[in-house]
Amino acid sequence: KSVGYVPGNDIEAEQLNRREGNRREFEAHGVYVPVFYPLLETEAEADCRTPYEIAARAVALLLVAAFSEAMLAAKMDQKEALEFIGKRIREFGAEDFFSPKEWKYLHDEEPKESEKISYSWQYENLYVMEWALGMFDSLSWPEKICDVGESVRKMREFDSFSEFEQAVKLRSKRELLDAADFIYRLDWACTDAGLNGFPAPGGILPDVVMERHRALFWAAGCMTADPGEGRKGQADRSAGWDR
Repeated sequence: KSVGYVPGNDIEAEQLNRREGNRREFEAHGVYVPVFYPLLETEAEADCRTPYEIAARAVALLLVAAFSEAMLAAKMDQKEALEFIGKRIREFGAEDFFSPKEWKYLHDEEPKESEKISYSWQYENLYVMEWALGMFDSLSWPEKICDVGESVRKMREFDSFSEFEQAVKLRSKRELLDAADFIYRLDWACTDAGLNGFPAPGGILPDVVMERHRALFWAAGCMTADPGEGRKGQADRSAGWDR
């Protein structure tokens, strides 16, 4: 299945309203996007992630990012960093929350520096999951990295996964799809500017946009899982995340 729909092929009013609302926001920030572009799924068609899946993903992202930060900032070795996050893994029963690549990274005795840096960016994805779970009122304009301290503080308020899951409330399909559509267009604007040798428009940071694109498409169900993974069972809570 393709990412979205080409205008003229069974367009729903919901999709047109989403496009128009986001386009007005872009204009307010001086960002150009085409009037016509592919449209994402409707609410009826979207296979958004469940509250459980998104909460589990948030825990995994927090721990992977903290693991990376422990090695980069605190200069811990891999074993020390894994011990550092080990208590939270046990408290949240998070062993099955990680994607295959994340699990491999956590247990690689000699992770590459580039991997450490890449996974430290997962705080940006955590921020999106927290927003999706109602822990932030809105997503900020992506002109700077997220407030890492605030994202971590919000997660520290919980002592178990069940407590965390019961305290949060997933946003509506419409909100998830609106945000996914918004970042999809913004990522296009970043890419178009880069290809033409211009700075990113609206003061946005392309790396932040890229991470949000990944997280929002996953949460809204716009990113298809790997063949054979499906969406059933405990092992599939991170399905499609590594794509």
